[in-house]
Amino acid sequence: MVEPRSAPVLAAEVVAPTMDARREAAAAVPPPHDGEQFMSDFWGAEWPRIEKELRKQDGWADYDMKKLPKLMPVEEALPHIRSRLMWSPAKRQGVFTMYHETGWGSGLLEDRDWIKTKYANGLELGDAEFAIIDAEIGPAQAKLSECVNRLVDAIAEARMRLFDARDMAIYPFSSAGVRYSREGQKGIVDGTATGHEGWGVTHVVLESDIPNWRELREENLALIAERNRQLRAVLDRFR
Repeated sequence: MVEPRSAPVLAAEVVAPTMDARREAAAAVPPPHDGEQFMSDFWGAEWPRIEKELRKQDGWADYDMKKLPKLMPVEEALPHIRSRLMWSPAKRQGVFTMYHETGWGSGLLEDRDWIKTKYANGLELGDAEFAIIDAEIGPAQAKLSECVNRLVDAIAEARMRLFDARDMAIYPFSSAGVRYSREGQKGIVDGTATGHEGWGVTHVVLESDIPNWRELREENLALIAERNRQLRAVLDRFR
């Protein structure tokens, strides 16, 4: 005799899935990714204009937009882009150097070629002369470098502040046709384009984004002029 709990299930006891269950199962399967629809959804009314500009780029004229790969959510990409936007020590040093002189040249006292080429005018300079330059111009150079550090810090702060406020152009795949709020404006202090996994940003800092820019830059230029005045005076003694 077969116990009731171990008896085989009769066909009549098997309940067929309802239509609602079939609809729910179908709904759980995401539709295939459509790259063209994604671009249209992302850009909205701007998409026809942007597509026209995109088609002008190499490799895009006949590309099937539906085949564009699926990107990670932009909010997942932005932290990676932020880390790339941050200055490396070498990049910061480049910006630091840029504000040590007007016109060409590094403006750094250790750069002997800068002094020889721009200010010595054929004057023969050796270790003894450069030791005097370092000793006598060093204090003016230190004041200049302190100012430049404050100026560079202000630029770096503005860069991250604007990024965190999403005050920049953000776009998938290409910047072709993309407009951004600072386009064509004067007073650009810093500009960067970078990206991650198909997402890109164009990031621009203007003088007006730095509250005390005018005062910092005026101080910077005055200190450069004073350092150069002292440098010329020392060089004149060697003639």
